[in-house]
Amino acid sequence: MDSTTLYDDDILAWSEQQAAALRRLASRGDLPNDLDLEHIVEEIEDVGQGELREVRVLLGRALAQLVLSWAAPDAEPDWQWTGKVIGWLGEAELRFAPSMAGHIGLDDLWSGAVRQAIHRLEIVENGPAAVRARMCAGTPCPFSVGTMLGEDFRIKDALELLEMVSTSTSP
Repeated sequence: MDSTTLYDDDILAWSEQQAAALRRLASRGDLPNDLDLEHIVEEIEDVGQGELREVRVLLGRALAQLVLSWAAPDAEPDWQWTGKVIGWLGEAELRFAPSMAGHIGLDDLWSGAVRQAIHRLEIVENGPAAVRARMCAGTPCPFSVGTMLGEDFRIKDALELLEMVSTSTSP
């Protein structure tokens, strides 16, 4: 795949490829001194890393909202939170590149999302919803990136999966 196509198809892989090429170029001794290749390489790497961070943020938001909605289903109208989740996952899908799959760290995102949901629920109420959200703590993420960003992702199915996960981990 040429770098132009790679740029359009997978910005993270492109930025890594270009940074490696520039590092090889920087090792040559016959380049003009006015090129700041070290910082140019960092900036190019940041392009791909920025997109990866954005996908991680969007997935984390969606996960936290799913936990909140599962733990406190009556807290806000369905149309409000489902719209948020669908929007975040749609934006993540647009930004997602295949090389990101191994860099997302879904279990870490899940842990953070569960913690965030617990904290939010404790602020609003320290009752059954917070206890329910704690049931997800310490569990691996029940979703895959492919599932979350796939056309077949259904919020109802996701909430049912959270119910199954919570009942299988409860004492």
